[in-house]
Amino acid sequence: MKTRISKLLSFLFLLVISGQVLPKTFLHDGDLPPAGKGSLEGRVLHKQTREPVEYATVVLFSLPDTVMFNGTVSNPDGIFLIENIPYGKYYLKVNFIGFNLYSSSEIVINQENKFIQLPAILLEPANISLEGIEVVADRSPIEYRIDKKVVNVSQDILASGGTAVDVLENTPSVDVDIEGNVALRGSGNFTVLIDGRPSVLEGSEALQQIPASTIENIEIITNPSAKYDPEGTAGIINVVTKKKKQSGLSGIVNASLGTKDKYEGDFLVNYRKNNVNLYGGMDFHSQHYPGNRETYREGYQNDTTYFLEQEGTRNRNRKGIGGRLGLDWNLSDQAVFGI
Repeated sequence: MKTRISKLLSFLFLLVISGQVLPKTFLHDGDLPPAGKGSLEGRVLHKQTREPVEYATVVLFSLPDTVMFNGTVSNPDGIFLIENIPYGKYYLKVNFIGFNLYSSSEIVINQENKFIQLPAILLEPANISLEGIEVVADRSPIEYRIDKKVVNVSQDILASGGTAVDVLENTPSVDVDIEGNVALRGSGNFTVLIDGRPSVLEGSEALQQIPASTIENIEIITNPSAKYDPEGTAGIINVVTKKKKQSGLSGIVNASLGTKDKYEGDFLVNYRKNNVNLYGGMDFHSQHYPGNRETYREGYQNDTTYFLEQEGTRNRNRKGIGGRLGLDWNLSDQAVFGI
């Protein structure tokens, strides 16, 4: 009898124990409690002015693998919020253009610290010290002034080995044909000045004798003022030469070679002492212009038809040699006597 009672009590005890254990042990997957998550909030400010930094990039990295977990940007008030962050260890990086990168210390999100409010993040402006800045500016190839156009010869590298004619080839209101003849506003009747003084030669002939290497700039005056005498001319071309102030002997030699038998060369020698300047130079050019010509003509008279067919070659050559010798005596800063 006692044995049966003890067995019954043992069975009841097992039922009570199993009733308490089984509900906790045999759960379906959908009945598992959700993993813990938290959030992170902060504000980004300018370190010096304490003003909010808008659109600052905020990136959250997990530890210890340093993998980027999530990111956001700050709003107009500099505030950012990152939500649904699983429990764990993280660190934060904040960056914005013109500021140094900010990196936080370790941030722990757990059951006790679900919602973390970070202290103000102060971004420091990035200062770059430069040794110095050198600003280099080139003059415009053509300057437009009230009464004239100025062609800066030093800006035209292609024309440096030629003459004044080569400089004027790409200048507005100036036309240069294949033979080097210059026309100003469609007319070859213009006045050439050298340093403001009338040239012995006229028109294109004068410009063809001046090496481009000796020219500082060329002034094109299509509407001369009262101080000029443009009688019956289309305008004035004033060639301003380079001024050499050093005493002693100096010189320059130029040579150029082109396709289809085109050769040019010049030299200039200058001697200066005190107020006296003696100079001389010579230039040579030989240019060949080959071409072909083909003509076909048909004529009718009464019942007769006339045909004329011609073809051939046309070769033109332009050669020249020139020289000059001069003497300048500087009487004062405003007066020069020259021959």
